[in-house]
Amino acid sequence: VDGSMVDTDSAFRVRLTRMANLPPRYPESPDVTEVTLDVEMLSNSMLRFKFYDAGTPRYEVPVPLNKPVASATNPAYEVTLVNEANKPFGIRVTRKSTGTVLWDSSVGGFTFSNQFLQISTLLPSRY
Repeated sequence: VDGSMVDTDSAFRVRLTRMANLPPRYPESPDVTEVTLDVEMLSNSMLRFKFYDAGTPRYEVPVPLNKPVASATNPAYEVTLVNEANKPFGIRVTRKSTGTVLWDSSVGGFTFSNQFLQISTLLPSRY
């Protein structure tokens, strides 16, 4: 993660920079060097995160999202950016009431290239 979190109206934004020491995962589709992550706490039980190329505008499919008018006032979840040395960047979403990790993308790699997006996740399970 390059730089600090910047607060937005509904949560925060952070700029991600690709680790230069890693080889490209898909040489035929060059990796994007700088990616912006927007996190939006849409309601107390709904979260949205969006990754996009920080340097090049791209087409976005015009899908209506039906966002709530007001942002979360008392979210039931906590969003943490996982940024440990020599480990892939990740997002961890935890339920506040139980401490259950609902989403954890720090378990694998994150690839954002010109023609490919890959996010590895770990979801909660009792098995």
